[in-house]
Amino acid sequence: MANSSLNEAINEAKRFGASVEEARHVHDLVKANATGDIRSFEVKFGPDSTDSIAVWINLFVDKDFPPSRAKLSDLNKIADKIRSELLRENFRYWPYVAVRSDM
Repeated sequence: MANSSLNEAINEAKRFGASVEEARHVHDLVKANATGDIRSFEVKFGPDSTDSIAVWINLFVDKDFPPSRAKLSDLNKIADKIRSELLRENFRYWPYVAVRSDM
């Protein structure tokens, strides 16, 4: 089960002007889908390079994660599922989902 602080997501959302409900929704969606090798995640709100409103979702794996074609495929499917769900819902923040290693 991936871990992340809902309070951190809410505080991050408030700094950018997103609502508590929007932060909770993204956090819950990611938590429900971040399985397998994903150890934790973070949710950040802010403008993207075109100054459009966006949400960045970073999915973290262990720094010693042994990448294989199957594991990378699974991680990409999770990221795609989260991104697709937010787009399907017409979420007002453009979702950027990335997989990163813990430092």
